[in-house]
Amino acid sequence: MGFSEEQLESLSQKIEERERLARRRAWLLSGIPVVFALLFLAYTAWQIAQAQAKLAAANGQLAAVEQDFAALQAEVPQAQAELAAAQTEVSQANSALATATAQLATATAQIGEAMSELSRVQAFAEYGCRIDETVLKEYSSDYTVQVEMLLYLQEIQYRDVPWNPGGFSEAEGFDSPNFALFVLQRFNLISQDILPGTRPWEFLPAAAAPENGDIIYYEGGYTMFYYKLPLEFGGTDMQECVIGMTPLRVRSLKVDFAKRLGALKVPYP
Repeated sequence: MGFSEEQLESLSQKIEERERLARRRAWLLSGIPVVFALLFLAYTAWQIAQAQAKLAAANGQLAAVEQDFAALQAEVPQAQAELAAAQTEVSQANSALATATAQLATATAQIGEAMSELSRVQAFAEYGCRIDETVLKEYSSDYTVQVEMLLYLQEIQYRDVPWNPGGFSEAEGFDSPNFALFVLQRFNLISQDILPGTRPWEFLPAAAAPENGDIIYYEGGYTMFYYKLPLEFGGTDMQECVIGMTPLRVRSLKVDFAKRLGALKVPYP
């Protein structure tokens, strides 16, 4: 299945445009929860200050009532009533402080999660691995299943295929291992009877050194197809890329974008 030079150039432009849109959208989406979490944190801090002010005022009232109680034993019933009221306010203030403290802990955890997500987005952006269109054209002239798969992986990067844990179609989306399983079955490289949710490392043999089209799997479950190609047309300097499904959709990344757990041999004909 060959591609014309015009198709490859259009494909490359679409991939670049999609990557720029994805990066802008990723920054925007990852920034929104941080802003909301910071606003919530500020509001919670204000609530704590209010609760502390109420607590200080109540404690002051309690001290005054206790002094009056000592001096005015004839007015014990009234003093006791005032004391009870002050104690109630102290209890309410303590309850409000406990609630605000719990809210602060929740907001802090949300900020931590948002920062972790932002770090993941930044990592994907920093480790992008672009395949030059002239290199792709040169590589595609040698028709193999590995080449056909690479062209499919390059093409699907600009489709609107979402990240969806447990999904198993281009319409509903995929998680990373399910996407790898889908691609292997699409090219009839494994049995069609293997069910979604089965991880490739459960049925593929290990590979000591991956070759083009083999799979590398990473910490976090990322399951990516490996390709080693020249940096530029006719060049001798090589780059190692992996392509697969990520939370930012299908992406081409440098091979060291995450902690590698192992490599798998794909049974190409």
